[in-house]
Amino acid sequence: MMTRLALALSLLLPLPALAQSPPAMSDEARSHWNEGQRLYAADRYDEAIRELEAGRRIDPRPEFLYALGQAERKRGRCDAAITHFRAYLAEARAPSEISAASLQIERCERQLERERQAAPAAAPSRPPPIATEAPPAREGPPWYLDVWGGVLSGAGVAALIASAILYVSAESAIDPASYATLPGYEDALDARDLRATAGAVTFAVGAALLAAGVLRYVLAGGSSDTTERTRAAFALPRLGDL
Repeated sequence: MMTRLALALSLLLPLPALAQSPPAMSDEARSHWNEGQRLYAADRYDEAIRELEAGRRIDPRPEFLYALGQAERKRGRCDAAITHFRAYLAEARAPSEISAASLQIERCERQLERERQAAPAAAPSRPPPIATEAPPAREGPPWYLDVWGGVLSGAGVAALIASAILYVSAESAIDPASYATLPGYEDALDARDLRATAGAVTFAVGAALLAAGVLRYVLAGGSSDTTERTRAAFALPRLGDL
């Protein structure tokens, strides 16, 4: 108990007694050691660490490791201090040296635990909002100037007019009252049927062309995604591409 108390009291010194200038140190290394001690006592820990590291590169004695651990601890870097103290333990031999380094490690570990508990909990990260872009404005002439819509609609109307003419001409080709007296009655009847058939076919073609022209106009004037997909499915080449 008394030994532990004495070691605890030794922590209040700038550097503990076991880390004082060791014997048999080269003059150059001792110069760095003394300067490091002076800077440590003046609370200039960054500069003290540089001097102690320079001295250890010249003379790698374990006392430098303990002194570096103390300087790092005073600077507020207990993680680095623990690394130096554990390296010192690997080279320490005397029980007092081992006990002193172990106490410093425990002290730093308690400090790190307090810092971890005091750190605010990290806020849960939220995924970035998905950017929504307005659909690009459709380029090109207005729907009523669409070339293919005009061509299809015009052809459909022309075909419907032609079918009406064929129907009228077929019905007026033969006067039912004169069937019995008309020369070439059978040939006239066949011609009437041919015109009627041609009128029916022309009507179907005209209706299909007119429907295609209206659909083309609808697609040319739409802007929704569905209309865009429909336009792609029923797209017609431009006249200039033919």
